[in-house]
Amino acid sequence: MIPLMVIIQYMRDLGWLNTFSKWFAPLTRLLGMKENTSMTMVAGLTIGLAYGAGVMIKAVEEDGVSKRDVTLAFIFLVACHAVVEDTLVFIPLGIPVWPLLVIRLVTAVLLTVAVSRLWKKPGYSVRRKEALNEN
Repeated sequence: MIPLMVIIQYMRDLGWLNTFSKWFAPLTRLLGMKENTSMTMVAGLTIGLAYGAGVMIKAVEEDGVSKRDVTLAFIFLVACHAVVEDTLVFIPLGIPVWPLLVIRLVTAVLLTVAVSRLWKKPGYSVRRKEALNEN
């Protein structure tokens, strides 16, 4: 754990996480999030959810990421968590990794975009409250 934290800090100090974050910004917009969510996404994808949680929390606080965008980022990350690690583990086992990788990424993108679109709908929560009141 300590070597990983040293590597993460080293990546931050060299500006690599910021560079990856800038590269990732167009994808966050495609998924329905603001650009400031990209550091959270990069930390989750490169470091993982468990080890990257501290970096993700710090990025959320420093960048002022909204609750909606954090939720969408975590939906994406949970849907394709450990995608890099799993791929690297399956290669030596002879398992075809491209179908696995594509299926996981497409599922994560579609799920995140669907939730993003539903969350954006004006009056969505009002209709939900009305439906609950009718019952």
